Amino acid sequence: SAIVSVRASEHHDLEPKPLLVKTETMADAASAAAPPKKVDFHKKFEEATQMRVEGVALFKEGNTSAAQQKFAFAMLSTKAMLPRGSTGGSDDGMGGMGGMMGGMMGSLDPSIPKELVEPVKDLHCALLNNMASILMNTGKVDRAIDRLSETLSIRPNDTTALARRAKANWKANKLGGCEKDVLKLLELDPTHKEGLKLKKQVDEKNAEYDKKQKNMFKGMFS
Repeated sequence: SAIVSVRASEHHDLEPKPLLVKTETMADAASAAAPPKKVDFHKKFEEATQMRVEGVALFKEGNTSAAQQKFAFAMLSTKAMLPRGSTGGSDDGMGGMGGMMGGMMGSLDPSIPKELVEPVKDLHCALLNNMASILMNTGKVDRAIDRLSETLSIRPNDTTALARRAKANWKANKLGGCEKDVLKLLELDPTHKEGLKLKKQVDEKNAEYDKKQKNMFKGMFS
């Protein structure tokens, strides 16, 4: 009887269960058939520009957190408007909020008007430079370097980004990176005050290192 009861139980488990079928409503069908909503790129550009203006004002007032939010949201908009491959894969400087928001912003129509591509790139780079300033002021030097590197991947001759990355590399004790940026900066603008100041610091550091090396070898062979 024990065997019979087990087989009966197994037979019960094999009985077909009702299938749950999702019914498509007329609203769902209409939504799927509707053409994608056209993006007003000029409006998006103006909104991002305004957010940057507000962010700069907040930064000057000392409201770093609010300024960072303005820059981050504006960056999400500009990055989504740019053609794919125009920007690097860096975050928004807010510890991952960009990843959460990027999915929503990334669905924008990629057919941005040609006359807006360069202005949007300029705005995106300006926002990256703004964000880098905040990150440096809050001690996040390596992340600031990342933001400035993204700017320079788009605009290799951006003197603002070169000067700030040189300064950030100096703070991070990355002498080689600092020297490389300074030389490029002074090639583009030989009278750049920050560049000249950093070059002097780099030259002094190199001279100090050379002197230590000479003394070390002198001690080894004396």
